[in-house]
Amino acid sequence: STTPLLQNQNDLDTSFQATLSSLGGVNVGDYLLLQEGGIDYSTDTSPGHPLNCDVSGCRGEVVQACGVSGNTVTVCTALHFPYNVAMNGANVAKITSPLSGLNLHDLTFDGSSHTAANGLFLRGVVASKITNVTTNAFANAAFYVDPSYGIAFSNVTITSSGSHAADAIDIKQAGNVVVNGMTLSLPWATPTGYDFGFGLNTSANNSISNLNVEWAGSAGRAIKLAATSHSTFNTVTVSGVQGGQNGIS
Repeated sequence: STTPLLQNQNDLDTSFQATLSSLGGVNVGDYLLLQEGGIDYSTDTSPGHPLNCDVSGCRGEVVQACGVSGNTVTVCTALHFPYNVAMNGANVAKITSPLSGLNLHDLTFDGSSHTAANGLFLRGVVASKITNVTTNAFANAAFYVDPSYGIAFSNVTITSSGSHAADAIDIKQAGNVVVNGMTLSLPWATPTGYDFGFGLNTSANNSISNLNVEWAGSAGRAIKLAATSHSTFNTVTVSGVQGGQNGIS
């Protein structure tokens, strides 16, 4: 469940206020999802309304509580969007019973020539590592990550996955995502022709390095960012995009 923020918050504030009892209480170490609407391409009638979310997701991020006093939560990093209660419906939810400390490594996930819709779902996973993992031939997402905090990907290879319905790696409602070494290639070329590659939505404070998306044969966006803030991208390469789509959207 969600509860509204009690006041507007500025970009890079280090705390926020909400009725924490509505979330069943919040303790130090808990993970919280902040979200709000925005007028850009919202899902209602044109030109959109600021309480609604973009079709790709809301503005927002996952944060961790480093201090709690009354109805005030001090976060371990900062808030990476300006949150407005009346205009954009800024609210917060608690991620209950997250899985922490997952170390997934040296594995191959095979989608059996696109007969499997999705590969690995990471739901409510925090402070975890995905290393030396290869995926192949999923009809939608090889990795679906939602919500998460502090997941680190290294030496990950994704081939022949992604569709118009889901990015090949679909990361939503996240904070502190780290990518250091990831290659996406050979999009499936679904009947629609729109295969999306690396997706990062409703997230902040991420570090993306050594990302290579070889997207020849698809008219979908190779890298699709929506409502992603205060994130750093180093050594990112896109090639082969067709159909007038953006390499990085």
